[in-house]
Amino acid sequence: MIDILMATFNGEKYISAQLDSIILQTREDWHLYIIDDASSDKTVEIINKYIKKDPDKITLFENKKNNGNICENFFFLIEKSKGELVFFADQDDIWKRDKLEEMSKLFKANKPMLVFSDMTVIDKRDNITAPSFVKMQALDVKHLTLRKLLVQNCVTGCSMAVNRSLLNIIKAPFSLPLHDWWIACCAVLKGEIIYCKKAYTYYRKHDKNVRGARKNNSLSYILSRINNKDDIKKMLSYTYDTAFELRSAYGASLGSDLKTMLDEIAILKHKGKVVRLLTHFKYGLWKSGIIRKIGQLIYI
Repeated sequence: MIDILMATFNGEKYISAQLDSIILQTREDWHLYIIDDASSDKTVEIINKYIKKDPDKITLFENKKNNGNICENFFFLIEKSKGELVFFADQDDIWKRDKLEEMSKLFKANKPMLVFSDMTVIDKRDNITAPSFVKMQALDVKHLTLRKLLVQNCVTGCSMAVNRSLLNIIKAPFSLPLHDWWIACCAVLKGEIIYCKKAYTYYRKHDKNVRGARKNNSLSYILSRINNKDDIKKMLSYTYDTAFELRSAYGASLGSDLKTMLDEIAILKHKGKVVRLLTHFKYGLWKSGIIRKIGQLIYI
């Protein structure tokens, strides 16, 4: 049995296309759990129409107030899920019909695993703008190590699936805002991550994305990175917070070298630039791409 987890908020414009693509999956043994974060548009109304058609396939939870915490919402759904495999979905994408069937074949029995795939980028009118999200973003999916994932998450939530063996050992973070980044770090630390180069998701880029796609070498991307120092600093802070949370959650089961590394990274939030730079060089904590590395060097 496969569970699909989706968090929604004011997604009336695209959610029907996403729900239709799930319903049309070639593998039919799935259940969709949705949590709506107090939408003010017709999102809940649209979802309820689908539930009315097939109440055994979709379960909806509604937050009374908007909490704006994607990580908290998804971990609420993880606690509700029961399936052996769990897929994560955005509210505004479109899935290729064989996504569940093909990605589920990549899991190995009795081993904690995360599987994620490339995505095809589309615009608000469903036009393909990039055949490969990974190439568009210049992501390094060949070196899926903890050191790499701590500084740059290349596992997009709507492209990933995990098995129950992994979920059984993942603990919800206390303060991190991004569920996919945390789950990916836990997976590489305690299990295995597999990347599939075939794209099974049409990933929609539009004005209201929480995190959108932009060409890594485009002028707009370069200018946005130069001018958005607060975002770079925020991502660095997430790195240090993630190291602290991993140390807190799994410290008792880690080797001494790994404990030391996480300890040294976790305290960087409270250290000066020289110490932060030395620690980044010591452990190779660098993002992929020249532009991203320059941003790190400037704002560390």
